[in-house]
Amino acid sequence: MHPISPNRVATSIVLAVGLVCWISCAMAQGTNDLPEKLATVNGKPIYQKDIVPDDTGIVRQLRVAVDHELIAQRAAKEGIDLPDRGPSRQALLGRLTQKETMWLGVMYEEKIWAGRTFDTPQNKAEAYGEWLRTLLANVHVTVNRDAIPAALIEQATETVLATLRHDPVEAGGGAALYDKISGLVIAREAKERGVEPAVVAADAEQVKLLLAAAEMTVDRQKLLLGNLPAWAYISRTADSGRAPDSQLLTVVKEQVLAVEARQKGFDKDPAFMQRTTQLVADKKTIAARSIGVDPALISTYYKNHNLTADDVEVTASELEGYYVAVFQTVMGADADAKDAVRRHLNSAKQKIAAADLTDDEWKSWQLHIALSFLNENRTTMRDRIAAAKLAWTRQAHIKELRDHADIEFLVDLD
Repeated sequence: MHPISPNRVATSIVLAVGLVCWISCAMAQGTNDLPEKLATVNGKPIYQKDIVPDDTGIVRQLRVAVDHELIAQRAAKEGIDLPDRGPSRQALLGRLTQKETMWLGVMYEEKIWAGRTFDTPQNKAEAYGEWLRTLLANVHVTVNRDAIPAALIEQATETVLATLRHDPVEAGGGAALYDKISGLVIAREAKERGVEPAVVAADAEQVKLLLAAAEMTVDRQKLLLGNLPAWAYISRTADSGRAPDSQLLTVVKEQVLAVEARQKGFDKDPAFMQRTTQLVADKKTIAARSIGVDPALISTYYKNHNLTADDVEVTASELEGYYVAVFQTVMGADADAKDAVRRHLNSAKQKIAAADLTDDEWKSWQLHIALSFLNENRTTMRDRIAAAKLAWTRQAHIKELRDHADIEFLVDLD
């Protein structure tokens, strides 16, 4: 390439500085007055809480969220699965919340029984049994909205008390509550699939997954069984043929106690707050993570549709055409010549996405070219062209998804 004169370098600097100012001075759209629901995609809502605004506000990120939801829905139809990458953000939050509830129930129970003395272990067991029966006498428990009979809660209570009395015969038989929960989960799945319950029950690993995903309510307090700190132990106990009901009833007890503890302000007790300081910090950290559709799902979808960087080719003749356009723009004497790069880009995009180059895209290319002249650009022209071709190809693909979707924006996008 021919040497560039100082005047043209200065012009490039002005261009780069001007673009930086344009970006930094963009006014961000406020979110205080936005509705809770921002859009729907084929009936699926996108909420304000699921959008993280960028420096220009929420509109651009909302459009991205809509596109990602379209991809997620299409991926589901196509049966695109993700490899196991560990617990999701929501699952991690759920587990930490349940651990916090567990400690609230445990520490509140310790406070209730603190300072009490008993003449004999038998008297202590009897007093505890009377207290536990009273505490759980009217508790209402459901699993996936199916009620658990009160008699089973009472039976599980007796199992716990039998354990306290060191009665191995009675304690060893405590699986009625667990079996009932399993039966309800299996029956619901069988009904949804239109098969006999025995078919579902025959797949032990599937049953474990169904149980972990089951929603339990204890006096309208919702939780997922799989999020319980003790769930792995409960599951192993059931597999080994031992009594899981003692652990299940402990979960129910902790939920009831946690509600009472919060009502009485015990969750503000310094000892409890100190014990859960790390839990609260972990929840804040996880809550601050990016939200919305899992990026891994987007990547997997693009890979399945040959829409990755590896699928883009930039030929030598293409690259030469861009260099010629840049040279014409830099060295051109009239307005028509100086517009060569934008015309070239616009033509290239129209061939792929049937759309004109946007102002944002053009400004981005201006910055790229200016930084290239200043030897401060880490992206080669070939890489830049490849990235543009990939973005345009994806835009064309997503436009096809949009054209066949029912999308409703509930906010002003102007």
